[in-house]
Amino acid sequence: MIAAPITSRESARLAALYRYEILDTSSEPAFDELASLVAYVCRAPIAVISFIDSSRQWFKSTVGLPFAECPRCEAFCAHTILGTDLFIVEDVAADKRFADHPWVVESPSISFYAGVPLITPDGHTIGSLAVMDVVPRTVTHEQRTGMHTLAKQVMAQLELRRGRTALDTPPVESKVPAALSQTDNNWTGEQERSKREMLLTLMLNTGPGCIKRVAADGTLLHMNPAGLKLVEACTEQEVVGRSVFDLVLPEHREAFVRMHRDVIGGAARTLQFKVQGIKGACRWMETHAVPVHNPVSGSTEHLAITEDITERKQVEEALRQSEERLRFALETGHIGAWDLNLVTHQAHRSLEHDRIFGYPTLLAEWSYDQFLEHVLPDDREQVNEKFLLATADRSDWSFECRIRRIDGQTRWIWAAGRHQVDDAGAVRCMAGIVQDITDRKMAEVAVRVSEERYALAVRGTSDGIWDWDILSGEDYLSARWKEILGFTDDELPNDEVSFFERLHPDDSDRVRTAIEAHVADRRPYNLECRLCHKDGTYRWLQSRGQALWDEQGQATRMVGAITDITERKQIEAVLYEQRQRLQAIVEGTSDAVFIKDLQGKYLLANAAVGHFVGKQSSEVIGQDDTFIFSPEDARAVMERDRQVMAGGTLRTYEDQVTTADGVRRTFSSTKGPLFDQQGAVSGIFGISRDITGQKHVEELIRQSEARFRQLANTVPVLIWVADTTKACTWFNDAWLAFTGRTVAQEYGNGWTEGVHPDDVQRCRETYGTAFDRRESFEIEYRRRRHDGIYHWLLDRGTPQYDVAGVFTGYIGGGVDIQGQRDTEERLRQTEERWAYAFEGSGDGVWDWNAVTNKVFFSHRWKNMLGYAPEEIGDSLEEWSSRVHPDDLPLAMADVQRHFRGEAELYLNEHRMRCKDGSYKWILDRGKVISRNADGTPLRMVGTHKDITDRKCAEEALRTSEERYRQYFELSLIGMAVTSLEKGWIQVNDRLCEIFGYSRQELTTKTWTELTHPDDIAPDVAQFNRMLAGDIDGYSLDKRFIHQDGHVIYASISARAVRRPDGSIDHFVAHVQDVTARHEAEQRLTDSEQLLQRQIAEMPIGHIMWDHEFRVQSWNPAAKQIFGYRADEAIGRHGAFLISEEYRPHVDELWQRLLAGDKTAHSVNDNLTKEGHRIICQWSNTPLQNSNGAVIGVLSMVTDVTERKRAEEALRLTQFSVDHASDSIFWIDADARILDVNEAACMTLGYSREELLSKTVHDIDPLFPAEAWPAHWAELKARKSFTLESVYTRKDGSIIQTEVTVNYLVHEGREYSCAFMRDVTARKEAYASLKAAYGRLQQMSRELQIVESNERSRLSRELHDEVGQLLTGVKFDLEAARKELAMQSSSASKRSYGKILRALESTGQLFSRLRRIVRALRPPILDQLGLKAALHAMMEDLQAHSGLICSISLEIDTEPASADTTVEMALYRVAQELTTNVVRHASAMSMSLMLVQDEHDWVMIVQDDGTGFDSGKDVTDGMGLRGIRERMEILGGHVDISSGLGAGTIVTVRVPKETGRPSVKRSSVKPAQSTARRRRRKQVND
Repeated sequence: MIAAPITSRESARLAALYRYEILDTSSEPAFDELASLVAYVCRAPIAVISFIDSSRQWFKSTVGLPFAECPRCEAFCAHTILGTDLFIVEDVAADKRFADHPWVVESPSISFYAGVPLITPDGHTIGSLAVMDVVPRTVTHEQRTGMHTLAKQVMAQLELRRGRTALDTPPVESKVPAALSQTDNNWTGEQERSKREMLLTLMLNTGPGCIKRVAADGTLLHMNPAGLKLVEACTEQEVVGRSVFDLVLPEHREAFVRMHRDVIGGAARTLQFKVQGIKGACRWMETHAVPVHNPVSGSTEHLAITEDITERKQVEEALRQSEERLRFALETGHIGAWDLNLVTHQAHRSLEHDRIFGYPTLLAEWSYDQFLEHVLPDDREQVNEKFLLATADRSDWSFECRIRRIDGQTRWIWAAGRHQVDDAGAVRCMAGIVQDITDRKMAEVAVRVSEERYALAVRGTSDGIWDWDILSGEDYLSARWKEILGFTDDELPNDEVSFFERLHPDDSDRVRTAIEAHVADRRPYNLECRLCHKDGTYRWLQSRGQALWDEQGQATRMVGAITDITERKQIEAVLYEQRQRLQAIVEGTSDAVFIKDLQGKYLLANAAVGHFVGKQSSEVIGQDDTFIFSPEDARAVMERDRQVMAGGTLRTYEDQVTTADGVRRTFSSTKGPLFDQQGAVSGIFGISRDITGQKHVEELIRQSEARFRQLANTVPVLIWVADTTKACTWFNDAWLAFTGRTVAQEYGNGWTEGVHPDDVQRCRETYGTAFDRRESFEIEYRRRRHDGIYHWLLDRGTPQYDVAGVFTGYIGGGVDIQGQRDTEERLRQTEERWAYAFEGSGDGVWDWNAVTNKVFFSHRWKNMLGYAPEEIGDSLEEWSSRVHPDDLPLAMADVQRHFRGEAELYLNEHRMRCKDGSYKWILDRGKVISRNADGTPLRMVGTHKDITDRKCAEEALRTSEERYRQYFELSLIGMAVTSLEKGWIQVNDRLCEIFGYSRQELTTKTWTELTHPDDIAPDVAQFNRMLAGDIDGYSLDKRFIHQDGHVIYASISARAVRRPDGSIDHFVAHVQDVTARHEAEQRLTDSEQLLQRQIAEMPIGHIMWDHEFRVQSWNPAAKQIFGYRADEAIGRHGAFLISEEYRPHVDELWQRLLAGDKTAHSVNDNLTKEGHRIICQWSNTPLQNSNGAVIGVLSMVTDVTERKRAEEALRLTQFSVDHASDSIFWIDADARILDVNEAACMTLGYSREELLSKTVHDIDPLFPAEAWPAHWAELKARKSFTLESVYTRKDGSIIQTEVTVNYLVHEGREYSCAFMRDVTARKEAYASLKAAYGRLQQMSRELQIVESNERSRLSRELHDEVGQLLTGVKFDLEAARKELAMQSSSASKRSYGKILRALESTGQLFSRLRRIVRALRPPILDQLGLKAALHAMMEDLQAHSGLICSISLEIDTEPASADTTVEMALYRVAQELTTNVVRHASAMSMSLMLVQDEHDWVMIVQDDGTGFDSGKDVTDGMGLRGIRERMEILGGHVDISSGLGAGTIVTVRVPKETGRPSVKRSSVKPAQSTARRRRRKQVND
C-alpha cells in the first residue's frame, strides 16, 4: 500500500478545512441524503462524504461502511484530493497503491473506487465525495456528471452551514490588551462585523434561493434578486408593497395564508405551493418560513426562503406515472415479478408470482428447484435446457410451459428473464416475470378485424374517414379528416386524443354518450358536433359511424366519417336568427306586415293583417288584394304596388280601403320593392298601420261631442272613453245595453265590477301599463252581460291627443268574440279525438293545409323526435327544417309527384333531426284528401313511422358486405386462402411483404418452411385438431423466417371453411407482423423492471393506503423517516403520523384524493415514533380501478426538515445581501457584468437588465479593454485588493468610487466579486479640506515668517546692540582690572575688587542674554528640523519673490538636537542672506547649499544678481556685520566673493564642535581677520 504524498499547500488546506468546523460533528440529514443519493446515482453499495485531516480521514456521512474514520495513510480519498477531477480506480486489486489495503483483502472487500474532490471557493481540496463497490467496474458519463454535481451540493451545504454558524455564534470576547485605546477596540469590532457581512454577501450572491420578508398583513416588504427572477419581476419595485397572496395560485392560497398566520403567530412552517409570475408562468415552490422581530417597527414579520421545485415536481410526477404504469401493467396482466442480486444474494418476488403457483401468500423462500417441481414432466426438460443455456451465455430467456399449482390445477404460464450486466460487463442481477396465460391458451381467439382504411373511398370523398380499433385502442384518421380541421397528415397524431380533446366542451359528453350507446346497445351513431380547427375556431361536423361486433357481441371495431357542415350550420344559424328576429317583429307589432310576389299574392301576412281585414292571416296567404278588399279598392292598392315595384324605391302613402267586413279603413303604408339575387324585382314588402281610428278621432274632434256620441252609439262596438286620470268617463249605448248598467255605475273603475274575477288583475295591469306608456293595447277578457252570463270580449284602447299634441286620455272599444271562441274550442276537441285515433298505431300523424301551409302535428309525431307538444309549432317549416339536407329535395319531389297525380300515394324515406341533434330514419306516407275545382291540393294527411332500426340493420349489412369484399384486397394484414388439395389458392400483397417473397415465390413454399423450427410443433398440433374437427380455427403467436433470414414475430389466425357435409373446403389464414410490438413490449418490460428496482432502492418513503386511510405497504425508507417498522405501521390509520393541528388539513386532502384529485400534495409537520416533529413533503396519487373508482392512495414522502431549515438560513442570508448598502458586482474573466444588487442599480441609475448587458469598460472609463488582462492577472495573484476609480452613471455624470475586488472560483469558473462605494462626497470633502489646509499652511507660514522676523529682530537687537555694549563694557572692565592689578594702594585694591565683581556681573548678564537669544529660536526648527525648515523657507521665497530658488542639502545628519545654537545660527544666517538677495541683489535665481566636511558645517548662498566690489569693506552694510559677529561668537567665519554684474557667493563655516575654531578656507582682509580673531580670543579669555 502506497500512501498519498502531502503537498506544499498542506497548511493552507488544513486551515481552510478547519474554518468549516465540520470535523467530529454529529450526523446531519442534509449530508446523509447526499451520500444516499450518490450511492443511488452510481448504483454503488458504498458511498462516503469524508474530510482529510492532518493524520486521519474522517467520515461525515456513510452508506454501507461501518467506520467513522481511518488513518490518512490508508485513505483512498487522500489520493483524490491531489487533483481537481474525478479519481477512479476501476480494479483496486490490480493497483499496487491499494492491492494490500485492509479494506481490499478483508471486509468490506473493496474492488472499485471513484471519488470527486470537495473544493472550497478559494481552491483548497478538503475532502471527497466517493463511491465504492465490491466488484471491478467503472462509471458512466451520466454518473460522472452526477457526482460532480453532488460534490458541489456538498460544498454548498458546507458554506450554508458555515454561514448559519456565523450568524448563530455571538462575537468572541475581545482579548486585546487593556492598554489599547477604545478606538482600537471599535476598529476590531467593525472589522469582525465587516468580515461577517462579507461572508454573508458572498454566500447570498451565489445562492439560488428566493428570500423575502412579508408583513403581518401579507404585504411583501422585500425580495432578493433570485426571488424576483422566480416571479418574473425585473426590479423589486414591481412586487414590493403588493400582497404576497396574489402571487399564489387560488388552489394553494388558503394553505399559504394558513401557513403565514402560523408564522406570524410564532411558528416555523414549510409549504409547497404554486405561484404565477407577473408574466403568467406557473412554478412549484417550496418555502421555509420563520417569524422574525423587526426592531424598528416592533412588529413580527414572516421571513422565508423559497426554492423552485418545479423540475423536482415534474420528476416526481414522471416517476409516479411510471410506477403507476408498472403497477397497473403487472396487476392487470396478472404478471408476477422476481429478481435476484448475485452480489448480495437478496431475492425479491411479488405476491402475484406466488399466487400464480397457487400460494395465497408469499413463501418464505423460493428456488429454481421449487419452480421446476411445479413444471409438468413433459415440459420440464425443455424449460431446464433453455434456462441453463441462457445462464451459460448470459442471454435473455423466454418460454411457455405448463405447471401444476399447489391445488392440483394445470395452468399455462409464460416465463421470461434476463441477466443484468453493469458497465464493466459483470453480471450483477437476474430478473424475470411470470404470467398466467391459461385463458389465452385455452380460449379461441376471434378473427382479427381488418385494418383496411378504405383508402379508395377516402381518396374519392370529401368526408374524413376514421377507423377505431376498440380492442387495441389504435386509431386511424384519414388525411382528409385532418385536412377538414386544418392539419396536414403528419401534424395530427392518429389517436383518439386528436378527436376528443378537440371536441367542443358542450358536445363532449353527448358524443361520448352516443358512442357508448352505439357500442353497448347498437343505437345508431349519427350526430352533429363541433371540433376545434387548427386556427382555434370550431367547425360543425356531421359525425357518423358503425361498429363491428364479434360472435360474443363485443364491439371490436368502429368505422365512420365526418362531413364539414360548418357552412350549412352558419347559414342555418343566420337564417334561424333572422327568422326569429323577423317573426318577433312581425308577430309582435300591431301594424300589418306583409310580402307579396310579382302577381300581388301574399307570401307573408302577420296576425295584424288578418285582424284588420277580419280574417285569419293563414287565409290571406296565397291570395291577392281582391280576396280582402273590394274590386275597386284592390285595383287601387295593386296599382300603387306596381308603381312602387316599377320605381324601385321606398314609398309611404295612405290607402283608404273597405275591408271584407265592410269597414272603410285608412292605412298609412310604407312599401318597397324586393330584389332577387340577380337584382331583378321579385316582389314587394310593406308595413301598413291602421290609422282609421286616428283619422276618425281627428274628425270627431272637429265635430261636436253630440255627433260623436250619436255616432258611437250607432256602432255595434262597446265604446268607452277615459280621461287623463285613467278614470272611464263615458260609455256608449252598446256598452250599457251589453252590461245592463248605467254610466254612473260604470264610471271611474266601476266597469271592473263586471269583469270575470280571474281576469280583473290582468285587465288592470294591461290597461295601467299601456296608459302609463301612452301605448295602444289589446286584450281579451270575460265580461258579465246583463243576463249574468260571461262573454269573451276583444277590447282595444288607443291614447288620444288634441291638435296641439297634448294627451287627453284614452278611447277604446270591445267586440263580443264569444261565438269565435266556442267555434275554436269545438274544432280543438275534434282534432284531438282525430289525433288520438291515429296515434294508437304508434305512428305520428300530420295534417297539412296546403293553402295556408299550416300543419297539425300529433303528439306522437313530436315525441318521435324527442320534443314536447308545445315545442313544435304548426308551420310546414317545422317539418322541412328538420329533414336532412341531403334528403329534402327528393322528399319534396315525391310530394310534387303525388300532387300532380303521378303517384297514388306520397311515400318517402328520409332522415329527420331529433331534438338531441341525432337523426332518425322516417317512413313518411300521405295522401291529398281535398282539392279545389282545378285540382289544386288543399289538404293532405299522412303519418310518420320510425324505421331507424331497419335502416341501421340495412346499413350494417351493406357495410359488412362491402368490408368483406374489400377486406382481402387491402394490404393491412397478411391473408391467405389455402386448401389441402390445391395448396395456395390466394395470397395478398401484405403477406408477401411480411415474408419478403414475391407472390410467385411465396406459393412455392409451405407453411412449415416459413415457420421458425421451434414453433412448428405447436402450430402443427393446433392444425391437426382443426383437421379432426375438434375446433374450427385457432390463433397463436409464432415466429416466421423472413426471406433474408431474420426472425419475424407474428400473430396468426387460421380458420377452416367447411362444406355442408362438414368436410373442409379451404382454410383462411390471417398473419399480422407484431415484431415491433414484441420488441416494444420487451423494452417496456425491461424498463419497468428497472424502474421497479430503482423505486425500491430510492431513499424516498413509499406508503400505500387503502380507501379508509389505513397503511397497506411500508418501505424501508418510510421506516427510516418515521421510525416504525412495517409490521408496526401496516393496518394503522394514518392519524398516527399527523400532528393534531394538521389533521383538518389532511382530512380535506384525503377527501380530494378520494375524489380523484391528482394534485393533492402537501408539505406538513409529522410525528415520528419517538414523538419528534419533522417536516415531510408528500406527493400523493389516487389509485383507481378499471372503472375509475379510487381504491387507495400511493404516497411518496421525503423528510425535508433539515433542508427547510437550511433554506430558511439561506433566505436570511440572501436578505442581508439584498439590503447591503454597498454596490455589489459579479464579473467574469472577460469583464462582463453577470449580476448586481439593488444598491448597484440605484447608485449608477441603471436597471438590472441594463447593467447585465454591459462590461466594466462601459461604466469605468479608467478601465479600457486593453488594461483588463493585466488587472485580471494581478487580481488572480493578489486575490483581493482595493483601488480607487471613477464610474459613469446612466445620466453621464461621474462619481468617485472606492472598489474592493475579490477573486473567486465557483464551479470551475473564475469570477470577481466587487464591492463599490461612492466616495464622491468624501473626495469632495477631502479636496475642500486639503484646500483649507493649504490655506492654513500658508497662513501658518506667513505667521511663522512674521514671528521669525520678530524673533530675529529681537535677537539681533539683543545680540548686536546689547551684546556689543556688554562686550565693550567687559573689555573696558578687563583693561581697568589689568591696570589696577599693577597698583598696590588700598584704594586700588578696593577698586580692583569692585571691577572683579563688575566683570562677574557682566559675565552673568552675558550668559542670560545668550539664553534669551536662544529662546527666540524660530518655532519651525522645533516642528520640522533644519533641513525641512530650509526647504520650506526656499519654497516660500520662490512663491512670493518670483526668484528661481534651488536648494541642496548634502548632509548625513542634522546638528545635534542639544546644540540648538548652531542649528538656529545656520537658519538665521540663511534667512539673512536670502533676504539680502531678495531685497538688494536684483537677481533672477538663487541657490542655497548646506554641506559638511570632517570638522565644519558649510553653507553657501549664491545669486546671479548685480553683485558688488568685494575688495571694499562691506562689513557695515547689507546685514553682513551681524552675520560675521554671530559666526565669530560660535567660532566660525564668513567669506564673501562678489563682483559687479557677476553675482555674489557667501560661504559660512561653523565648527561641528563648540569651542573649536573652524579652518578659514576663503580669503578676507588679513587685518580684519587678525583683529577679529584677536578680539574673539580676548572675549573667550
